[in-house]
Amino acid sequence: LGTFGHRRHSLEERRSQRRHRPAGAPALAFRVGARESLTLELATMTKVEVLTGVRDPLVYVCKFLRKAQSLPATPPVRHMVCGPADALKRLDQQLWSFDAHSFIAHAWVEPAPSAVVHERTPIWLGVAPQPGLACTVLVNLHEQAPDGWEQFDRVIEGEGGLVDPLCR
Repeated sequence: LGTFGHRRHSLEERRSQRRHRPAGAPALAFRVGARESLTLELATMTKVEVLTGVRDPLVYVCKFLRKAQSLPATPPVRHMVCGPADALKRLDQQLWSFDAHSFIAHAWVEPAPSAVVHERTPIWLGVAPQPGLACTVLVNLHEQAPDGWEQFDRVIEGEGGLVDPLCR
């Protein structure tokens, strides 16, 4: 209740502290004036995963995409794989022949896909991220982060790029 002689002041201060919101509730609105309020939006940050020690990056990407495609999710998670054109061509070939018993559905960003392909394709290959595809995960094969990486919820890349110079 406070120190000796200050009991009443301490009690009144505690009672007035919780009058606008319950204890533990987040403070989302600040009073600006008598009739208007300013509301803060809580923004989410992009989760960046940096991989090290990957022996064969394209095989790793194939395994990652196969697992991601097999997991049930509502709404479905869409992946964008960005990288140099030659690495994407090799990845495209490996996605077709990676597993003899399954197929990893994917499509190229260029040329522009039809509406049916656009709706049903979970994995996209392209040199640069495309904002109109509504992808949430970016797999970066470039050595540098591409422009627009902030629009994704999750970014996966290797140290210095997933595709090392020996694979090129």
